[in-house]
Amino acid sequence: MTISQKKSVFAVAVMWMLSSMCGCGGSNPEKGTTPTEETSASENRPTGVVEENPASVQMEGLLGTISQYDVERVVKRGYEKMFQCFQDPWDLLEEIEGSFELVMEVGADGSVSQVYLRDGDLGSRQAEACIVNKVAGFMFPAPEGGDTAMISYAMEVEEPYDHPEPHNWGGGKSRETLAEHMDDLETCLKGETGVRLTLYIGRGGKVVSAGATSSSYEMYEAGLCLAKAAEAWIYSEDPGERPAKAVLEF
Repeated sequence: MTISQKKSVFAVAVMWMLSSMCGCGGSNPEKGTTPTEETSASENRPTGVVEENPASVQMEGLLGTISQYDVERVVKRGYEKMFQCFQDPWDLLEEIEGSFELVMEVGADGSVSQVYLRDGDLGSRQAEACIVNKVAGFMFPAPEGGDTAMISYAMEVEEPYDHPEPHNWGGGKSRETLAEHMDDLETCLKGETGVRLTLYIGRGGKVVSAGATSSSYEMYEAGLCLAKAAEAWIYSEDPGERPAKAVLEF
């Protein structure tokens, strides 16, 4: 069975791997100019399939609010559209998986006026940009009690095949490469902080996939810029048959 055939078989199952985890808020990445200490991919996010947990979803209004029921209804209705965002990235690298938090500003007419991904370690700029574009088209009920509401929805995507964890190439393994690309950091971040960069490193030390999430909407473009630049990076070490994954915070 080919990869594409396998993905077709697992498509329905993976839809349920896009699951609600928690509500708005949560801790932002600790800000800093150097990568955090190395941790395993399993320590960066919960392992296994995340089950539905509607009671854990909470909404915090900015002038207005949207009910928990309505937020879940709209987001779950968009699961299929979001799943489409992973077809091409998985063809490139099956190990792409991780968690992220959708943060959305909803206007008076129920449309999404702003959206960005926070606290994520997915590591695919293509998938992340696609998700943002899909979610930007969601329509919610009008906020109650105000003209605008801020809502968040945490999700996890688990690739539907059994495979070993990628090698962990966190802070220690990445310092040399970062030192070689300080121009990229300065160009994209412009001295600001609040970006989490996730890289997958393949044979020959080449970065085969990169993605970024931000701590605020204002840093969204900076994350995109850094992820795009990192796709051209090459590590001096070869991870071997299994890819490596590095989660770096700036």
